[in-house]
Amino acid sequence: MQSAKTINIKNQTGGTIPLPMIGVGTPASIETIRGREKDIRFLESLGFVAGSTVSIISELNGNLIVNIKNTRIGIGRSLAMKIFVRMDNSHDPDCHCSYCKKNECCTKRHE
Repeated sequence: MQSAKTINIKNQTGGTIPLPMIGVGTPASIETIRGREKDIRFLESLGFVAGSTVSIISELNGNLIVNIKNTRIGIGRSLAMKIFVRMDNSHDPDCHCSYCKKNECCTKRHE
């Protein structure tokens, strides 16, 4: 039996990650949308454009309810995986966890 491989999504390099990887409640900035032109246009018509802030409200079986531009939108995992985001690097100045010491986003996810 093979063990599941753990994916490290701390985003320490400052790179982009697919939207479903940020976790519920974590704000992120949309960097780009990758995929077919049809899918890109559809997502842009819903408000998923570069520079917009997005956060996941809830997730069920891979389907997401997200908050973007003060609107809740439900999208499937396949479309969500085409949205690449950069996690918000804000941190709590009163927090002293290893993430905040490196000026990375901890969103109170302490080690």
